Amino acid sequence: MFEPVTVNKQTINWGVYSGLAIGVQKYTKTHVSGGEYTTSTIETIIELSIQKNNGDEAEMTIKREKIRVRDGQRVSGIFGYTESEKSNWLIFVNHDAEKWYWLDTPRSFFESLGVFRLLSPLWLISFIVILIISVIARVVSGDYSHSPIWTTIGIIVGIIGIIFCIVQFILQRHRVNLAWNTIEPQIIQIARELRY
Repeated sequence: MFEPVTVNKQTINWGVYSGLAIGVQKYTKTHVSGGEYTTSTIETIIELSIQKNNGDEAEMTIKREKIRVRDGQRVSGIFGYTESEKSNWLIFVNHDAEKWYWLDTPRSFFESLGVFRLLSPLWLISFIVILIISVIARVVSGDYSHSPIWTTIGIIVGIIGIIFCIVQFILQRHRVNLAWNTIEPQIIQIARELRY
């Protein structure tokens, strides 16, 4: 139906699921965090099923506040897929309201399809922990000239690892944004031209 695109040597096809919105439920979740200073965030969640004319259904969970949908409205969900992976819902279209909404971020979209092998933030956290432990051990030993060699190695590994992670995150962001800017016009065209 829609032309596939190639990103990082992988072909991304577009899937569309259209039908009537049924079982629409909207609710909020409050997330509380903190110690001395407590903060809370409220997350709006919409759950619904899209029922095709043949009775098949696909469930959809939307975590966006400003989306409006009611039971019985004509809607569509757009997603991407490769030979081996399927993305999260990328776009939600409410045909009756004549509006469409982004549901996913470029990074999450490409990550779910396995288009890019993205470095996990856990690597950065690991290198920070190595650096902190090595610095604390070196300070506790008191005499820097006689501190264990592993503290020096840990500090060097921690610093080099942190620099490596930061450079990788910058390069990854650039690659994801470049790829997204290439396919975004086609995705917008799909959302605008999709009819039910």
